[in-house]
Amino acid sequence: MSAIHRQLPRFAFPGVKKSTSVKPRSRPPMPAATGNAQQQAQQPESEPVAVPGYN
Repeated sequence: MSAIHRQLPRFAFPGVKKSTSVKPRSRPPMPAATGNAQQQAQQPESEPVAVPGYN
């Protein structure tokens, strides 16, 4: 992991603007992953709710 952190600073040195644009780009994927996780969490919740309803 330390190697990845060292590579990030190296890229930031030559182009600080590039490193700034890289951060925002990395953030969108994270929220998307969180949205998927929320959908998956909702599915399991609706399943148990439907199970008692059917019973």
